[in-house]
Amino acid sequence: MAEEDTDSRAERPPSNVFVIHALEAINASKDARKSKELGDATQAALQHIRNTEQKLNPELLFRPLQLASRSRDVPTQVTALDCIGKLISYSYFAFSEPSAESNTPSLIER
Repeated sequence: MAEEDTDSRAERPPSNVFVIHALEAINASKDARKSKELGDATQAALQHIRNTEQKLNPELLFRPLQLASRSRDVPTQVTALDCIGKLISYSYFAFSEPSAESNTPSLIER
């Protein structure tokens, strides 16, 4: 079984591993169980990361992190903010385009 874990990690880009760990920790939190919006957003982001070979959608990944950063649970906040900080340092949000239909600023500007 440990061999299978090693194989699945080798297939996944290393930059996604910390995002997956953060989302799994957020998903296991009390806040994710209490807040349907946070739980659903976290599940959607995890499914997107695990089931896509294409470029990851920054909006889909940012939403659960944003919701978790507003949590009352300090460890959940720290996990979310740490992950957001790493994604910013890797310039992950720098290239996301603002929505053409709305006046929502790009992720890096939020």
